[in-house]
Amino acid sequence: MHPLFWHLNKSAADNILFLFTNARSTQYAPGDTGPALKQFLSDIKGEYPFVDIPYHKKTIYCFDNEAFRFAVASAPPNNMVFDDTLTRDYEVSWEVSVKECDRLLERIISLSPHIVMETLSLNNAKQHIILLTQPLADIAKNISDNVYECERRKRKIYEFTDDINHLQKDLYIPSVDIESEPLDQPKIVCGDKKCCTQENINGNIKTHFKTNCHSPCYLTYSDGNILGNKGLLDCKASNKYERTGPDRWDYPKNMVPDTNIELNKDGKMLLHTVSTTKSDKCFGCGHSFQTHLHINFETKIVKKQVRDESKYKRITTVKEMTLAQDEQIKKLEITIEELSKENHIITKAMAKFASFIKNNALTPSNDVFEDYVKFIIKNEEQAGNFDGSSSRVTIDKLTQMLKQYEYDKVILDAMKKSDHGSIWVEDIEQIIKQLCGLKWNGKAIKKLLASQIQSKDQSHAQNELVISCGHPTTSVGKLNAFWNKIF
Repeated sequence: MHPLFWHLNKSAADNILFLFTNARSTQYAPGDTGPALKQFLSDIKGEYPFVDIPYHKKTIYCFDNEAFRFAVASAPPNNMVFDDTLTRDYEVSWEVSVKECDRLLERIISLSPHIVMETLSLNNAKQHIILLTQPLADIAKNISDNVYECERRKRKIYEFTDDINHLQKDLYIPSVDIESEPLDQPKIVCGDKKCCTQENINGNIKTHFKTNCHSPCYLTYSDGNILGNKGLLDCKASNKYERTGPDRWDYPKNMVPDTNIELNKDGKMLLHTVSTTKSDKCFGCGHSFQTHLHINFETKIVKKQVRDESKYKRITTVKEMTLAQDEQIKKLEITIEELSKENHIITKAMAKFASFIKNNALTPSNDVFEDYVKFIIKNEEQAGNFDGSSSRVTIDKLTQMLKQYEYDKVILDAMKKSDHGSIWVEDIEQIIKQLCGLKWNGKAIKKLLASQIQSKDQSHAQNELVISCGHPTTSVGKLNAFWNKIF
């Protein structure tokens, strides 16, 4: 139920109705499901944004479908005969279900229609935010690396005492770029330090996930988290299946999550009867699902040198050398300032994204950006033995960014309470457009977002299921023929 509620806007709360089937066995009441559902709704109400989903007589409807089966069985050509006691039970089942259906329709008529396009627009905005979270966190780290490289280059030029020829080689702006490589198939990897290695790429730390816990993995449910996505609990990495019966060819139904669906020409697939052992730890590496990630692209660090050859190729005197030094230091200072501004823009954007999701979601959501940045900081701390100075600078800058991020969220929440800080779908679209237009990192953000969208589309295509209507003699085929005859 959580995946469904996560996709709904909180404005849909009053339009949610609870329908229970096969209710004859529970005396036309919710049964054991009721207490668990009440607790679930209570948990939602107890956390921000404190959405109260009504759960009472007017929103609960209990049906039973056995009476319909009885009607089919007793009518020609089946003509099955039942004793008076069973017949009376089925009559009661039919009467109760009809009354519940009437009551349900009356309730639906009385409700104000939920604006579906509002939910669709919100979902689209939320999906873009989720897809941007990991790239923006990675780029925030990349900005810290670039600032460190520029500061180091600036210091080297300022302290330069060598000859003119050597200076010309040093007159460049260092650039640490992120290049993304989409994976052929998405996979589950472990982020625990025992399952990762840190690579020192020309002074910059790159985390390599060496343990593939499940590949390929097409998750059908995601709670939006990068680390510890609850959808991972449905992955084969957290489930052990043991066959308990014979295999059979049938239409796909009652399948375990994360099943690779391969249909034959009749629209059937080979189904296995299994028992499931679930765990919150990976059966592959043994670590908690909270340390795992579902990834569909990998990144690599590429170091470049941005030069202006035409400007410095004619340095012949000490005076020209001094001017070139001063000018290059100014260019590096401008670059550092521009990168810092872009980092500030990204931080504010993520704070607005978090506020938007927090204030529009029907269910509480975790702070995905903060969690992932903390994960990056943790990896930098583990990699400190490679290059203590660069890792320390990156850690300090990311920590400072998190503090600014928390401050911006507090300000946005305060503005929201005074009705001056509402963030709308249109605002999200403008923020994304601004991010993609940044001078230094805009192209990378745009490319990473496009890569994320492409991977998600491929995942949807993989999970798409086409069901054959079957042979005319099958029940599905008969139903299809019936509808064709009517229309």
